[in-house]
Amino acid sequence: MAELTDHELLTQYARTGAEAPFATLVTRHINLVYSAARRYAGDDTLAADITQAVFILLARKAGSIGARTVLSGWLYQTARLTAANALKEKIRREKRDHQAYMESKFAEDDLSRQSEATAEAWKQLAPVLDDAMNALREADRNAVLLRYFENKPLAEVGAALGVSEDAARVRVNRALEKLRAVLTKQGVTLGVKAVAGAIGTSSVQAAPVGMAVKISVVAGKGTAATGSVTTLVKGVLKIMAWSKAKIAIVVGAGILFAAGTATVAVKTVEAHRLYPWQNPKADFTLLYDSAPQVKIVPTKFPSGGFYVCDGRRAALGISVTLQDIMEVAYNKNDMQTVVIGDISTNRYDFIAKLVPARVPHRVTPTDTNWVVELKKQISKQFNYKCSLEMRDADVLVLKPSMSGIRSVKVSHQMPNGIAVKPIVKGVAGGMLAGFEYHQQPMSTLVNFLEQNLKLPVIDQTGLTNNYDFSVSWIQKVESDKNNSIKLPDLETAKKVLSDQLGIELIAARQPIEMLAIRNAH
Repeated sequence: MAELTDHELLTQYARTGAEAPFATLVTRHINLVYSAARRYAGDDTLAADITQAVFILLARKAGSIGARTVLSGWLYQTARLTAANALKEKIRREKRDHQAYMESKFAEDDLSRQSEATAEAWKQLAPVLDDAMNALREADRNAVLLRYFENKPLAEVGAALGVSEDAARVRVNRALEKLRAVLTKQGVTLGVKAVAGAIGTSSVQAAPVGMAVKISVVAGKGTAATGSVTTLVKGVLKIMAWSKAKIAIVVGAGILFAAGTATVAVKTVEAHRLYPWQNPKADFTLLYDSAPQVKIVPTKFPSGGFYVCDGRRAALGISVTLQDIMEVAYNKNDMQTVVIGDISTNRYDFIAKLVPARVPHRVTPTDTNWVVELKKQISKQFNYKCSLEMRDADVLVLKPSMSGIRSVKVSHQMPNGIAVKPIVKGVAGGMLAGFEYHQQPMSTLVNFLEQNLKLPVIDQTGLTNNYDFSVSWIQKVESDKNNSIKLPDLETAKKVLSDQLGIELIAARQPIEMLAIRNAH
């Protein structure tokens, strides 16, 4: 006997209230719903609540879902809406403790059972897949869901969409190409076959054992659900009630739109989700392992503030200011930046990377295109104009002394040698402080001087290789209870460089290239 369609089962349940047809629907679609919920929630318990809420909503809406509605699409979109509502409530509860975030593992437990190529493709896809899916038209999204999320044969896809098998094949191929194009804009540079393979293998995971039976009883028979699930259902029902038309969710602009005349202004999942690269302990390893992408989002970490930047390959920052991001994009520091007017003091997390994850650290000329894309993202999101201009400024100039540069040797160390080693040693009269530099360009010394002396430093030494050298000075312990290594003043810096390296540090005023930041109005 032919298997009943989704609509036939739904109609049977709506007419009779029988448990069997509803249980069949739950078993048929639970993995799709649970996987979508888990990607957004990043938490198994919350994902289970969202899944249960979605099927309760299905039970309540069974009589109003039309014959032309693709149930997979309805469930997928309802899961997204329910997740948005759930995460909004979760963030609100946890805001007091600044723990308002969740982590998505995006099927990490399954990666070991997949081929290396598919696992790498899924790692790139998982953080952006659902946003990319939502950018598709409903018909295209349903085609991809049926064919690749649920792995249905083309004949069944066609039947669900109301077209022939050949027409379904064309529609699926076109939809997949559109999805690939959206993913490319989000920094995922995979081919159509790689996208299809990764989605077909990894997008839907098995829901926990026993969940389908539990949901069938709670949703199908009307048994009382837990308080958290009941809250989710009520919240989503309110949103659905604002429009009698089918819900069409547009995510990314910060608004959920209901078809027809009603517009639903609620925060989106994007405002609450935590990307894998958003980590208060982010480092170069996390940066290199992240999927290609360029994003700037409100920070999830109110305190702190730092960034890591490999100027050749990528940059990542956590809880940094907008000015910090602009300076990274234009390769300037705060001594080489002038703000004309006011600039927002809000803090952001950002990543700018175009090279694939986990590739050997070889660099090609196109790797630095992340700088171009980061500038575009700044311009797109914020109402400020950045430009590089020549401006007169107080500067410090590094020049060889009259007696010539000394104690600076061209480095012959291997690339993995020690870069900068601090010197901290107790001596009579205070503390001996300084640095030993190994295989470092003069720009490392320039950066140290700029951060200590708070003035732009112009290198005119003519030293263009990597070098080994050291600098040190006496620092009074009582002047710095933390024993941090820093030059106490400009005169000390001049004496240290002149006596130990044969390099003069000369104060001057001259035009230099600076980053000018203006309000666009």
